Amino acid sequence: MKKPNILFIMPDQFRQSAMGFLNQDPVITPNIDRLASEGLVLSNA
Repeated sequence: MKKPNILFIMPDQFRQSAMGFLNQDPVITPNIDRLASEGLVLSNA
């Protein structure tokens, strides 16, 4: 069984309105958006 890769991103300088994957316009965060779309987002953690 292959072990999964786990990556936690916990920036301390971003607010929720600065994340494009949370449908905030006109924020452009393509790399974080791609990570969010391919992984798991814990929005209430």
